[in-house]
Amino acid sequence: LTGPDAQAAVDYLCCSNINKGQGGTVYTNMLNKNGGSETDLTVSHIEPCPETGHDRFYIAAGGGSSTRDKFHIARVIDEKQFDVTLTEHSSEFGMLSVQGPNSRKILESICDADLSNEEHGLVNAGYRAIDALSSEKGYKHWHEDVRPDTTPLEAGMAWLVNAKLKAGTDFLGRDALLAQKKNGVKKRLVCLKVDSPVPLVTLETVYRDGEIVGYVSRTAYGYSVGCNVAWGYVNHPDKINLDWVKSGKYQ
Repeated sequence: LTGPDAQAAVDYLCCSNINKGQGGTVYTNMLNKNGGSETDLTVSHIEPCPETGHDRFYIAAGGGSSTRDKFHIARVIDEKQFDVTLTEHSSEFGMLSVQGPNSRKILESICDADLSNEEHGLVNAGYRAIDALSSEKGYKHWHEDVRPDTTPLEAGMAWLVNAKLKAGTDFLGRDALLAQKKNGVKKRLVCLKVDSPVPLVTLETVYRDGEIVGYVSRTAYGYSVGCNVAWGYVNHPDKINLDWVKSGKYQ
C-alpha cells in the first residue's frame, strides 16, 4: 500500500499504532464500524516508493483470508477516498515459517546448512501443533476466537487498541470500542480446561451453574497440560466482569 495518504490509510484501517517509523512491523486487527475484528495481520513500514518517494506499507495477511482482507481494505480506502494504491503480491511470494528458540541460528546458517538437519533440533511439528500450542498459550485465532462479531475488548485483547484509544487517534471501530469501555462488555472470551477425554468439535454449549451462557469457539488437546482446552464466549445480560467469570461452575 503506497501513496500520498498511505500513513493516514493504515492509521484509520488498523486498531493498533502503526506509526512506528520505517523498518517497524506491527501485529494488528482491522475492525468494522461495530468494533468487530474483520482480520488480523501484520503491517510493516518498508522503504519509500523509489519512483514517488511516498510511504509504503507491506501488509502480510493470512493465506486463507488474504482475498477477503484485500476487499475489506479496498472498500475502506474507497469509502474514505484515500489517495493510495493497493497492489497484491501474494502470487509472487511463498513463506516458510521457522519457529522456536533456535530459529535465529537456523536462519543465520540458511545459505550453508540443510534446514532438514538436526544440528539445531529442527523437527517437523505438524500443522495441528499450531492449534494445540496456541490454545495452551492463549494466542487467538481469527475466525474462531476473534471474528467480525467480536471486539478486541470482548476477546481480552485490549492491548491492541489501548494506545490509540488513549491518544485520541481516529480509526475504524473506535466509537464502538469507546462505548464498550464506558458501558462494559456483555460477553467475554474465556479459557476452560475440559475434564472429559472426549474430543470437542466447537460450538458446544457452555453452561455456568446450570444455565446456558455461551458456546465453545475453539478447542484442541493441550499436550503440556494433559487435557482438552476449550476457548469460548460467555454472556451476561448486563455487564460481565472477571469475578463473575471466575465464580461460576462450568460444564
